[in-house]
Amino acid sequence: MKAPAGGDKKRDLSKCVSTCPDKDGADDRRTDKLEQMKEWKSRFDEFVSYTHTVLNDVLGDTRSDATSELNSRPVNSPSGNGGSRCSPQQRTLGADPPSIQSSSQTAQKIDGGPKCACKSPNITNVDKVAYHALTEPPRNVKECMDWLIALKGKDGEKNMAALGAAVHKFLADKPVGYTKVPALEKVKHITKQFLYKSGIWNIWPAKRIMSRFNIRMFKEFCWFTKFFTFYKSDYENIIQTKGLTAKDIADKLGDVVSGCERFLKHIKNPGQYKSAYCPEATWDASFAKNPEACAVILVGIGPMFYAGLESLLLEFEVLYITGLSHYCFDNIHMMVKALGFKEPECRSSPSIVDVNRALSRLDDHELYTIYDLSGFWAFY
Repeated sequence: MKAPAGGDKKRDLSKCVSTCPDKDGADDRRTDKLEQMKEWKSRFDEFVSYTHTVLNDVLGDTRSDATSELNSRPVNSPSGNGGSRCSPQQRTLGADPPSIQSSSQTAQKIDGGPKCACKSPNITNVDKVAYHALTEPPRNVKECMDWLIALKGKDGEKNMAALGAAVHKFLADKPVGYTKVPALEKVKHITKQFLYKSGIWNIWPAKRIMSRFNIRMFKEFCWFTKFFTFYKSDYENIIQTKGLTAKDIADKLGDVVSGCERFLKHIKNPGQYKSAYCPEATWDASFAKNPEACAVILVGIGPMFYAGLESLLLEFEVLYITGLSHYCFDNIHMMVKALGFKEPECRSSPSIVDVNRALSRLDDHELYTIYDLSGFWAFY
């Protein structure tokens, strides 16, 4: 029977398409490539999901020693602890990292007498004042710089010499392996939470440092370790192997503090910058009777200081080399704020020149000094 006029349009269309093939099968090849790309993306998504699941399991189940202190704290809410105490929903892909106690709860409040004029950028309430003792560990990179500068104080040579002696004494006898120091674990916990919360965890230097808190480092020296490790301090006690003295460490840390001062010069707002530590927070007041406490804090905040600034440096260099710095500079602004450099103490939108000058004042060897003194061979 003859089909009526204007019949099945779909059949006519398919007939037209089948009788008019593309030239040399180009459409078929494009379709095949598209299907192949979809398959690759699907496999990659499965791999990422599996990797996150494994890491969450490792963090939650096999690191009981690293989370024992956190788990021993009283539980105020079902989702307040993280680690092995996480709910099943928290262990899924994309779950928030363990929460950290707000620094506004750890900063001390002065009820009577004159209040310190400097406020910590982490403190939101006006009745909370800055740390008035260097025994309060820094919570971000900006506070790390404030801590080091306050530690140097007015008599920089004497205080740096005392710091070098304390760090040398603390690290010199630490064997390669894993040594648990309860006081250090508390500072390491602060560093770990900064890396999780700051928003820089997906940048390679920060990601590499963050993995040290989740999986025990491989310390056995072999060609594999030597080939894939950039720093000897990952698998050997460099205080011993390099023959570093207390004076050597003091000189190197003096360079680090000078670099911090030059860095802040190009980031801060003159006349508005307030240190996170009050003027009475000095070496003599905080550590004269217990120098080891200072060494513990320095070693504990080292990974935070290194990971934050090395990530900022790497991100800036990538954008600068690729010519995208003018188009993607908002990423740098967000990173600068994530490290703790917020207004009004610091410039709200530092220019490319400001960031470039600030980073150029903090040399690589100064960051490597902090890395080497973080004691990765002994505490991770």
